[in-house]
Amino acid sequence: MFKPCPSFTSKSLSTIHDFVSPCSIKTLVSSRALAVDSRNFPSSNILQFSQKLLISRMFSSEPVNCSSSSLLKNNGFSQTRYQKLIQKCPELLLFNADNCLSPKFEFLYSKGFTRPDLARILSANPDILRRSLDACIIPNFNLVKNVLKVSDDMEVALAFKPFEVIFHASLQSLLAPNLQLLYEHGVPESNALSALVRHSKSLVTHHVRFKSVVEKVKNMGFDPSKFSFMDAIQVFLGMSKSSWDRNFNLYKEWGWSDEEIWSAFRKSPCFMIISERKLKAFMELSAKEMGWKYQHFANRPRLLLSSLEKRVIPRCLVLKYLLSKGLIKENFSIPMALTYTENKFLLKYVNPHQDPHLLKSYAEKRGLPN
Repeated sequence: MFKPCPSFTSKSLSTIHDFVSPCSIKTLVSSRALAVDSRNFPSSNILQFSQKLLISRMFSSEPVNCSSSSLLKNNGFSQTRYQKLIQKCPELLLFNADNCLSPKFEFLYSKGFTRPDLARILSANPDILRRSLDACIIPNFNLVKNVLKVSDDMEVALAFKPFEVIFHASLQSLLAPNLQLLYEHGVPESNALSALVRHSKSLVTHHVRFKSVVEKVKNMGFDPSKFSFMDAIQVFLGMSKSSWDRNFNLYKEWGWSDEEIWSAFRKSPCFMIISERKLKAFMELSAKEMGWKYQHFANRPRLLLSSLEKRVIPRCLVLKYLLSKGLIKENFSIPMALTYTENKFLLKYVNPHQDPHLLKSYAEKRGLPN
């Protein structure tokens, strides 16, 4: 019978040297006593991994189970993801593959998850495989299905893919009261359920913190009937104060006033969560290379959520080229040029000029075949 292994902390691992030396562990590895195949792990990680696995062996009567390793590799895990999974949770190699691991994979496959889905989800969150199928994974899945009021398992699977912690969060104690609070504040059910799919992390936040953020957003003047209300909640729950202050100051460096930043936040809250790297790239491209005023983005902050690589940079390349040739006037609408659909942008700015160089450059920048 498998005995659950304890959680390992950096402190507990640091004390391993008090009773087992690195030399001893290397000897165990080389003698196959720990059944660690060094071909599967970089040499720099072997010692740390073996230390964790040795602790697991101390708390379990089970031998290392090679079938667990085979099952993981046969279910779509690349070498990199396999290493990541086992390094985070080496005691998985002690699990009985047939009784413990295989039923979980079979259940998730039956609900619409693909091998790439599970390889991505589980390598990032291996604790999921330590959870009971009957006591946690299945009840969580059914709870979300009931909340979403859907009959199609594929729709439920979508809610699990964006944020995998929903697999093992205390859903009954967190999700229900948080949803009820939103309904009490006037959030439409459709918006709340959409948020469960888009921002499931937010809705499994501990209730006291969730309540304080909901009240903060409402006091800022956000309309609970609009989806921007849910977006603002997600931003405040997902950003640390230091990240918020850093981005706020970056916008000010770009010339935005405090009022312009807050006005943009009320229009499109998610513009505050873009990375520092992306924000600096936008500033560099728009102000220095294109000579655009920041107000174009302050008035339409959703533009900042556009992909730099797939949309903004390729389109700026086209617009800059056309301006240099005098083929468009300088007073063209920058926001419109960046928000047009792909077909409309091609029809308006690329196709009419019949310029092979322009079309080729645009396709190359977007990573499309010429």
